[in-house]
Amino acid sequence: MQKVRHQGKCMLSSVILAIILVFVAFVGLEEVKAATDTYSGTFDITIGDNDNSKEVPIEFNFNGSTFESFLTLSGSDYNLTIPSSLIDPIVNPELEDPNKIVLARDTDYETEMYVIESEVPGPTVMVVGGIHGHGVAGYKAAEKVKDFEIERGTLLVLPEANKPAIDINQRTVSGEPDMNRVFPKSDNENADHFLAQEIFDVIEEYDVDWLMDMHEGHDYHISSSDRAFGQTFIYQPVGETQEFVEKANDELNRTILRSSEHFSVLRFPAHGSLARSTAEILGVNSFIFESTLKDDLDTRIDYQIRTVTMLLQEINMKEIEEKPVEENYNTFTLARDTDYETEMYVIEGEVPGPTVMVVGGIHGHGVAGYKTAEKVKDFEIERGTLLVLPEANKPAIDINQRTVSGEPDMNRVFPRSDNGNADHFLAQEIFDVIEEYDVDWLMDMHEGHDYHISSSDRAFGQTFIYQPVGETQGFVERANAALNRSITNSSEHFSVLRFPAHGSLTRSTAEILGVNSFIFESTLKDDLDTRIDYQIRTVTMLLHQLNMIEVSDPEISETREVEILAPGTKYATELYIIDSGVPGPTVLIVGGIHGSEIAGYHAANKVKEYSPNKGTLLVIPEANKLAIEANRRSAPGEGDLNREFPTTRTGNPSHVLASAIYDVVKDYDVDWLMDMHEGFDFHRNPSTNSVGQTVIHYPNSEMTPVAERMVSELNTNATRSLERFTLLTYPVQGSLARSAGQHLGVNSFIFESCMKQDLSTRIDNQLIATDILLEEAGMR
Repeated sequence: MQKVRHQGKCMLSSVILAIILVFVAFVGLEEVKAATDTYSGTFDITIGDNDNSKEVPIEFNFNGSTFESFLTLSGSDYNLTIPSSLIDPIVNPELEDPNKIVLARDTDYETEMYVIESEVPGPTVMVVGGIHGHGVAGYKAAEKVKDFEIERGTLLVLPEANKPAIDINQRTVSGEPDMNRVFPKSDNENADHFLAQEIFDVIEEYDVDWLMDMHEGHDYHISSSDRAFGQTFIYQPVGETQEFVEKANDELNRTILRSSEHFSVLRFPAHGSLARSTAEILGVNSFIFESTLKDDLDTRIDYQIRTVTMLLQEINMKEIEEKPVEENYNTFTLARDTDYETEMYVIEGEVPGPTVMVVGGIHGHGVAGYKTAEKVKDFEIERGTLLVLPEANKPAIDINQRTVSGEPDMNRVFPRSDNGNADHFLAQEIFDVIEEYDVDWLMDMHEGHDYHISSSDRAFGQTFIYQPVGETQGFVERANAALNRSITNSSEHFSVLRFPAHGSLTRSTAEILGVNSFIFESTLKDDLDTRIDYQIRTVTMLLHQLNMIEVSDPEISETREVEILAPGTKYATELYIIDSGVPGPTVLIVGGIHGSEIAGYHAANKVKEYSPNKGTLLVIPEANKLAIEANRRSAPGEGDLNREFPTTRTGNPSHVLASAIYDVVKDYDVDWLMDMHEGFDFHRNPSTNSVGQTVIHYPNSEMTPVAERMVSELNTNATRSLERFTLLTYPVQGSLARSAGQHLGVNSFIFESCMKQDLSTRIDNQLIATDILLEEAGMR
């Protein structure tokens, strides 16, 4: 055996190593030749004895690895063949992973790209992390993505695009250009950095369809005062990119509690960026995804991973995992990483609607409250949004005490003014959630130690305690009546109280945010099941009242009907009948008797959406539709409708429409009637005879005090004496108000706003007067 050492280059083909050895007298190796790839290194060949056969045994050693083979005699030459599958891992170690490609080889920027191939043809997606070295979540997420399995197409993953910048945790390396500004800016240009050019070339060669470039901004874009891009999708308008990023943006935002931390969709990445370059030049659906360094790392990685997953699912490269049926809500953590950490649940209906929040456990001993809320979080709703915070004050719940020793009463620390903050961080977080979700209704569940109605001390068990805002009074009075119908002992009845304590959740949200807020108090005197039942029934009544759920046998039986007056004629118009289901007075509101007096019928159309807490509300929003359509006081070719009503007790209306309206007053036994009109000028202007800014009533002992209150309250908003309201008596003969008051004994009045004011002010004045009337009638 003879050993010959050759230092230099070994020539390898992609299939075999073909080395032609030229021997001189079978003693020395003169040269090694090949016509394929060349690798530097040191190799030894040991040649066995030649027994004049066609094959000579040899040992081939390259860079420390030894292979056995044969030299094959071919004339005067010996040919050596070694399979590349044996030699490749030695001469090119990175080829151990056939799905890995090295970019910028033998430079400081050397980095690996991973190629995940499915067995089924499909689109090609590229995911890039670490172009900016401080975007930790990007390259850590990409490291996870390279282990994804896909069902079709090809996935390219470049986790650490800019390794030198990653190594120093900086956006870029000092003295080097910003790597996301050096990609080609036109189709006849090259990149301004060799790494950028290699990345661009890979995208072009693989004919990439989608590209997601993962980055991180220093703050939330939606709420930052400077130019921060955290929580954004930044896309170049190409192909289907916009549709996907908007969909993904909405999906992520559904799981983010605070709107100030929501994602936003922006267009046009910077010139020279990877996303802009590949979209404009190569037509790739490209976008930048930016999480923000304000969030913890796990959250940021989660957003990145979820977005990649959504993209792969959208183009059918990855199967969509079905969510468990029982998870019909999103969960958010409040007061994270503190002793007060607690979960809030968000249940979304299929269609838009009101937002209701149910809170339990602000006081830890109110067991029925937080146990009820645990049940409510599993409700399914048809529209709107239901927020449920079952265990607001977990430390107090854990010790079954109203509050924790040494800590403030959690229901006295909420903000007391619109520029104040809460006196406890948990209270502030709860308040912020209510503000950000624009909550319409809030029910705060508590428990008192005794029945309020019969206790000798200051007990609040069996009460609704509300702040007078919006529709709250109407609902709590209806719910109170419904619960009491099921309680035989009147000493255990529920009561309705006003004005929760200052600093309470309900008082704070009602006064500052305008939320319909109330406290519901069961009593510890009842057994737990009964208390939970009262709480559940009240939540159910509220959600049913807001049309958020269907109830087969509702306890509050408000009904809404529409009747057509003067049917089959050109005067046909709608009468809206809102029956609270609770006995009480009947009020009729009429708008549009004069078609040019538009504030009246606009206001009446709002009133028809009211929910009275007792009695029946009747609304004819557009009494004289022909006049309204013509925007004239009277319908073309017709007389003044407000002079067609009876002028005597035994008389009849002189017009078919007046007759239909007058029949409503009689048939429904109306107690109160408000007819909405407008004057062309202020009544107090001595140069005119207009009745703008007046309340014209038919006087009696009930009607006059109500009219006086209207005038008084409306005048508190008057800035000029000319604009003040005036109380007048005796509407004109033949008018609806005069006929109903004089001949039917109805508490009737005409309300006149003034056309000299803007429309919104006039509508507001009409509604203020309506609200005062309904309050005086006990219906609001």
